[in-house]
Amino acid sequence: MLENEIVLVVLNSRGEVVSFIDKETEREFAAGPMNRLMMYKDVPRLFDAWDIDSNYIEQPVDISEPVELTVKEANGLRAVIHLKRQLLSSTFEQDIVLEAGSRRVDFVTTVDWHELHRLLKVSFP
Repeated sequence: MLENEIVLVVLNSRGEVVSFIDKETEREFAAGPMNRLMMYKDVPRLFDAWDIDSNYIEQPVDISEPVELTVKEANGLRAVIHLKRQLLSSTFEQDIVLEAGSRRVDFVTTVDWHELHRLLKVSFP
C-alpha cells in the first residue's frame, strides 16, 4: 500500500494497483487492476518491427512468472515499491513511486527485451 495525505493506493502481490482512492472526494479510480502486464503473440504479415496485426488480441501469452516486490524507499517525502519479474526470456523492473502532496503515482519502468514476435502491453482501466 502507498499512501499520502491525498491518495491511497493498494497494490496486489503482482504489483497491480487494485485500488486508487482520492481521499478528499472518496472516489475510486481503479475500474480493474491497473499496471497489469499483458503479452501477446504478434507475427506481422509485412513489417516485423512496427506492423502490429489486428488479431494479436486473440493470441495471449501466459506471463504468470513470480513477481518480487520490495520497499525501496519509505520516508516522509516519498515511498517507492520496487517490482522485479521475468517475462519469458526478458526482465522487467519497475519503481512505483508516490510523493508527498501528489495525486500522481509514477511508474518508472525498465525492460530488458529478448522476445521475438511478442507484444507487451500494460492495462490501466
